[in-house]
Amino acid sequence: MDFNKNVEMKKAFFLIVLIGLVVLICAYFYAVHRDRRIKSSPPRYVYETYSKAVNKVIFITNLKYKDDYIDYYRKVKDGGNPSFNFPLRTFVEDDPVYVLGYTSDSSLVKVVSYFNRGTYFGGSYTEGYVFPEAVHLNPPPKTSSQ
Repeated sequence: MDFNKNVEMKKAFFLIVLIGLVVLICAYFYAVHRDRRIKSSPPRYVYETYSKAVNKVIFITNLKYKDDYIDYYRKVKDGGNPSFNFPLRTFVEDDPVYVLGYTSDSSLVKVVSYFNRGTYFGGSYTEGYVFPEAVHLNPPPKTSSQ
């Protein structure tokens, strides 16, 4: 009986290792294909110019902050200096992002950035939602001081 248990355990271990390898290989090829597909779309740039200067855009990663986020940028657009009630994260304004889609009501654009922010801040793949007016075809204009 002990011999059969040993064989069964070895078979189960081998099967688990094999399934794990297949999952890892599939995940790798999925990520490579996804990145190629995303990067084949035209790059965009996210920044805002409500105050006549180029500013970084705050983005959200969780749609539970959607209403606060939209309200914040509505007030910024009207010239206010509002406070915000969501995590502060920004995209680099002259680094390209790629559009992944829109929220169901088209009030926000889902974008991805491949800018490397370091491991603590999400690495080199960061998805987030920004308001549509912040998405531009061209990078921000360079000022004479840059």
